[in-house]
Amino acid sequence: MLLYLSIKPAGRQHNRTRRPATRIEYQHYYQKTIGYLELEQRLHLIQHKLNTVNDVLGLVAEELRHQHSSALEWIIILLIAFEILVFIFHDRLGLI
Repeated sequence: MLLYLSIKPAGRQHNRTRRPATRIEYQHYYQKTIGYLELEQRLHLIQHKLNTVNDVLGLVAEELRHQHSSALEWIIILLIAFEILVFIFHDRLGLI
């Protein structure tokens, strides 16, 4: 989840970089720089990669939850088996 938290500010920063220059005299340089650095394509690619990482983290988190619930199910099965054995030894055979 730590990585997920670090992804969100990057998405917000992405929107800030799209804001045009506030001073009119710098507007031309701003547009040329954006075109030269291909910022739109790069930001779109970064956003796509961040979304992919977010999806993978979701899958990993779901798998961990499933493993935990599976372990709890096995514990319950073992406890029921132990209770059946105690019942057999105590009531039927009179050993315990």
